[in-house]
Amino acid sequence: MENPQHINNPLALPDSLRDLIECVGESAALRIVGWRGGAYLCVPKKVDPAHPLLEQIGAPAFSKLVDWYGGETLMLPKNDAVMRQIKHALIRQLRYEKNMQVDQIAIEVHYSMRRVFQVLAEDDPMPTTGDLF
Repeated sequence: MENPQHINNPLALPDSLRDLIECVGESAALRIVGWRGGAYLCVPKKVDPAHPLLEQIGAPAFSKLVDWYGGETLMLPKNDAVMRQIKHALIRQLRYEKNMQVDQIAIEVHYSMRRVFQVLAEDDPMPTTGDLF
């Protein structure tokens, strides 16, 4: 799962990333975070054909970004935190919607089986430990 194509639960993402997705779309927003995540992004006031953002996200998304945020400085979330949220959502989808086995999920998302179990256990606030009596 090197490059996810879709975020399953956008509400679980940081506000700054949700706003960016609304502005430029999911794909362009994830490319920006992959490129500069965890740092500030100074958005130019005008579209500049020499700006590195143009190469990163393309002309239509860059124009929208300048229209919405021209002259502002954005704080981007760290890429690893965003990717972890996406990966955890994928684990849940593979388990609960596609009924995949934990070992298959571990291979798919490049996690150990133990880590997959931990992620799935986060959904269960009261883990079953068996009867005490």
